[in-house]
Amino acid sequence: MGKKTIVVPTGHGVSNTYIVDICIPFGEAGQKDSMYILENITVMEYQVNNPYYQGLLGRDILDRGFFSMASFDKRFTFCI
Repeated sequence: MGKKTIVVPTGHGVSNTYIVDICIPFGEAGQKDSMYILENITVMEYQVNNPYYQGLLGRDILDRGFFSMASFDKRFTFCI
């Protein structure tokens, strides 16, 4: 779609933006009826050089469900 200026704790920069469909799988892999599909979502390119993260989910997605995290065993649950 274009570029947007972003501000993060370490500074600011310009990031590419895209329109995507996001499929969140539940249950059996590859079964369309076991996926929650979010269509036409605006996303920004993730530009952090960190091997532990591949992306971020924002509150616009997390607000659609229930998110809980248990740090002691490194698990999280996201229910829609």
